Amino acid sequence: MLSKETLKVSKIVAVGFLTAAGLALLLWSLWFLRELVLVFLSAYLLMLALQKPIRKLIKWTHLPKPAAVAIVYVLTLVVSIVLVSLILPALITELSNLFRQIDMSTLAPGLAEELSAFNYSLSEISEIFSRFASSFGAVFKVIGNTFSVLFMGVTLFVVSIHLSMEHNNFYKKIYWVTKNEDKVVKVQKFFLMMEKELGGWISGQVLLMIIMGCLVGIGLQLIGVPYALPLGILAGMLEIVPNIGPIVAAVPAITLAIIYGGWPMAIWTTVFSAVIQQLENVLIVPTIMKNTADVSPIISILLILAGYQILGVIGALLAVPIYIAIRAIYSFWFKDKILNL
Repeated sequence: MLSKETLKVSKIVAVGFLTAAGLALLLWSLWFLRELVLVFLSAYLLMLALQKPIRKLIKWTHLPKPAAVAIVYVLTLVVSIVLVSLILPALITELSNLFRQIDMSTLAPGLAEELSAFNYSLSEISEIFSRFASSFGAVFKVIGNTFSVLFMGVTLFVVSIHLSMEHNNFYKKIYWVTKNEDKVVKVQKFFLMMEKELGGWISGQVLLMIIMGCLVGIGLQLIGVPYALPLGILAGMLEIVPNIGPIVAAVPAITLAIIYGGWPMAIWTTVFSAVIQQLENVLIVPTIMKNTADVSPIISILLILAGYQILGVIGALLAVPIYIAIRAIYSFWFKDKILNL
């Protein structure tokens, strides 16, 4: 006959084993379905980023929520398409000019000539992207070999719209497992905290990237540095990497300034880069990110590098938001329990 202590220990071991096995199975399932999970996470992040404008639109116009959601998403899509249509031709032109200045014969024979002859027709755009699709394999991996980028975008957009429509009712899903009102209220508070931290970080980061990209592009254009548009876009994209990103973005700008304008232009470009970085650190970042989740720069850099190693470009983009979500779950549900052990 087993003693009570032995039965208790056996029960603890069994529960621990089953919990570990269940967690391992969950992690394996998430990895196996990682492409779908990443699409869902991207849709969820887009939903969070657009919640603030949706709420403001409802407050100002008193429109029903479905109409406000439709208007905000349509405007987001239209603005994105307009920006791409305005920027892409100019970007391709500047990159074509840049490639003409570089001897690409040893790196990619025929690439410079093909870009130089490019005249922006739809058929040529399709041909260029099909030829160099392998260069963007890290991006396409998120939806697998059987899905197209267009399908992923449409799916992401549609899922995000549905999530926006159900946004205020997420916490009610807890009724599936419990009718305890206290637990339901706690879940509701968790979602509100998650929205504040995660949604604020996403909105702030996107706004920061746009502002810095515009400031760098306009500043370099005024100084006279060639290829200011791609350099501005590069600076905006690298804003996702704190501290290091702006420094890396300044290197090609200074290099091109030396090549095309000599040391006087290089000095002006260096001074401009230093001033814009100080302005970012002292004014722009504190103003934009003051109400968002605080993430250490070194942690952000490590997360982005790890995300890129595991899942490519999409992994790098989602690494910090996933970290914020996990941190929020830990601090809200488990931190007190662990500290009180």
